[in-house]
Amino acid sequence: MQHAAIFEEQVALTPKDMRQDIESIDAVLLEKLSTNMEGRCSKNGYVLAGTVKILSRSMGAMEKGRFTGNILFHVQAEAMVLNPSDGTILEGEVIRKNKMGMYVSYMDAIRVIIPRDLYIGDEGYDAVQIGERIQVEIKKSRFQVNDPYILSIGYFKGVTAKNTRNANVAAPAPIEEAVASEAADADEGAEVDDADEGAEADDAETEAPV
Repeated sequence: MQHAAIFEEQVALTPKDMRQDIESIDAVLLEKLSTNMEGRCSKNGYVLAGTVKILSRSMGAMEKGRFTGNILFHVQAEAMVLNPSDGTILEGEVIRKNKMGMYVSYMDAIRVIIPRDLYIGDEGYDAVQIGERIQVEIKKSRFQVNDPYILSIGYFKGVTAKNTRNANVAAPAPIEEAVASEAADADEGAEVDDADEGAEADDAETEAPV
């Protein structure tokens, strides 16, 4: 699913780019390539961040006919891409679940839709919660150049990690315990009020003239 791909790209250095202090033309070209290619789909698949590297480049030539002042470079680059084939099994996180099905994300590069119609009455499927990690089998994928992710259709294969986000949150007390607790608090409040009234009465008797 993950493999190296070779790209032939044309990169332009604008007059604005040339105004900065340039220690290496290759570094500027690599930065431009990374910005334009990484984290999106190419014709070969989804380009992983931080994997683009320059293999070779041409000498720069002024762009003709447009009077932009740009210097054009023909660059051969290599990058790691994701392009799942039919039958690929991967593990992703459930990011959405509704009546239509589940939406699973893999490395923010592949979004897999699992139709609910295929699992009506399946207790394992129904028990899956948002945030859990599950295994899916890819059946069909599609993408276009510059898409932010690959969209796939897949099958549910099972849960691999339960959602533990709310594991440390205390469970609510039973209703009977809550009512008893409130009643006890009310009794304590009444006793305090009675004690305060008795103390006020004693003070009044003490202060009365003989």
